Amino acid sequence: MNQIHRTGDITPIEGKKLIVQVDGQKVETVSGETVLSVMMTTGIREVMENDHKVNCGAYCGMGVCHCCHVKINGRYKQRACQTIVESNMDIQTQANRFQDVGVDK
Repeated sequence: MNQIHRTGDITPIEGKKLIVQVDGQKVETVSGETVLSVMMTTGIREVMENDHKVNCGAYCGMGVCHCCHVKINGRYKQRACQTIVESNMDIQTQANRFQDVGVDK
C-alpha cells in the first residue's frame, strides 16, 4: 500500500503518531488533528462528489457549510473538519451514498 507524504505543514507535527488511510493510501498523522487538516496537508482538495454529482471541497472549515463530507469507517456524510483522526481510520473522499446504494436523484 502506498503512503501519501505531507507537504503542506507549516510546522512539524508533534504528538502521538497515528496512521490513517485516505482513499486506500496510508497517511501519517498525530492525535488531535482533524480529518480535514490531514487532507489539506497532503494536497487533497476536492473532498467528495455531492448528491448532485458535483465535486465539493472544504469551504468554511468549521462545520457550517457541510461541503467537506467524507465517508469514514463506512459511515457516509461525516464532516472532515469536525472529525478528529483515530488510529487506522478509513477515509474515502469520493464516496457518494446515492450512487453506492443504487439510488439516482
